[in-house]
Amino acid sequence: MPSQNFTIDNTSPLITYKPEGQWSQGSAAQDSAADLYSDGGTFTLTNTAGSKASFSFNGTDVYVYGAKRGNHGQYTVALDGSSNTFDGYSKPDEFQVALFTAGSLSTNKMHTVTITCEDDAYFDIDFITWTADIGKDTAPSQTTIQDTSSEFSYSGAWTTNSDDIPSLSSFNGGTAHQTRDGDSYVTLNFSGQAVDLYGGVGPSRGPYTVQLNGGDVQTFNATNANVQTQVMLYHGDNLGGGKHNMIITNQPGRTGDGLVIDYAVYYASDDGSDATDGSNASSGLSTGAIVGIVVGVVGGLAVLALAVFFILRRRRKNRDEGGIWTDKPESPIPPAQPYVYSPAPGSDHNAYATSTYPSYTQALPPPKLAGTITSSHGSQSNVSNQWPDESSNSAGGSSVYRPGVAQMYSSQGAPGLHTANPSEVGEGPFMPVPATAPSRPGKQMGAAVPAAQRQAPPPQLTPEELAHQRLMVDGREQDFGPLPPNYDQATQPFSR
Repeated sequence: MPSQNFTIDNTSPLITYKPEGQWSQGSAAQDSAADLYSDGGTFTLTNTAGSKASFSFNGTDVYVYGAKRGNHGQYTVALDGSSNTFDGYSKPDEFQVALFTAGSLSTNKMHTVTITCEDDAYFDIDFITWTADIGKDTAPSQTTIQDTSSEFSYSGAWTTNSDDIPSLSSFNGGTAHQTRDGDSYVTLNFSGQAVDLYGGVGPSRGPYTVQLNGGDVQTFNATNANVQTQVMLYHGDNLGGGKHNMIITNQPGRTGDGLVIDYAVYYASDDGSDATDGSNASSGLSTGAIVGIVVGVVGGLAVLALAVFFILRRRRKNRDEGGIWTDKPESPIPPAQPYVYSPAPGSDHNAYATSTYPSYTQALPPPKLAGTITSSHGSQSNVSNQWPDESSNSAGGSSVYRPGVAQMYSSQGAPGLHTANPSEVGEGPFMPVPATAPSRPGKQMGAAVPAAQRQAPPPQLTPEELAHQRLMVDGREQDFGPLPPNYDQATQPFSR
């Protein structure tokens, strides 16, 4: 956490000198070495035992500066209940030296340092510096508010006339506001985590009160033997950022005591909550909000780009592998592979040189047979062609469909079908088979089906061998014979 040093001169009302009348302002007329003090030779001194000077602050370190000289004596410093005694004597004289230092103090409470003169020798104070932690990562920016800014709101009788304000040109910006009326006050509206208020001190200045954010009222005294300008009248820190208001009220102890306001400085907070209604206010989104928006937008774009990448990659992979939802035209379905039928050894019926069978889901009709078959049970049955030949048409093809006999077509044939000729296949069964399956353009669901492998045909059995494989049902001897039975046999009623 960054640290900020704050320094007040010996004339600041933030230092309380007690008892009144026992402390005085050093001057060149009384001390030839006065110019060796800081800030043009200003210092506050006492030579009365028991005189005290106190200062309250919020910080981690504190440094009290003064002089050690041949006519100075001992003094005691108390800090948060702990005290130590030091010797202010030195020969030769030393100026602007540290009379007391303390560090590593807690930042959770206000600290008060009190210095007591222990004997009737001299003791003086030149200036005091303390260190406070302000900001988180970097030192906060500082904004100066002039007394003429709209952030100062004056109530009562106030003047800016140089005839009423001594040394007006010495104030910051050459301007200042002054009031001599009791209970006249000014309200300062600001935003930040710390604030300093500057004004003037002198013989005609008096007590005043400060109330911050409606809290406790604190009283200070701007009376001083010498006129001083741009003096710190108030300091507040650990305000937590955001908007604040401070009320400074004139509380004259004597007739004619006045209060002079010069300018203020506030320290911006780290959370971007320092917008004010004055001329120095800034508007718009805070840095944190802008960073959050940018990070969110970039993250969203990255996720979207990643999703698009995976979608395109998946589509490309599917297209390369010929998978689903591809735009490639599908390959034609390969033509059906016919069975090659060879005559069984020893058979005496006409064999097919090369023929085509229907698919396995269609029943094989029996060949045209005649003769007598003896079953395994010893019974005989005449088996003959139950479907006599019909007259052929002029083209040699059959005009009537007969079960178990291939349907013939003219030379023109049905479109897309193979035209069979009885001379090629004899009298065996034959069903028309598409010569080439048509291809269907468009998208293909699933992978292409490879062509069926050529399979060996079933063995050719003789009628006797077929009869032995048949199931005999009592009372249904007409079922004997090659499969399947003809239509008439299949529809005859069962009788015993």
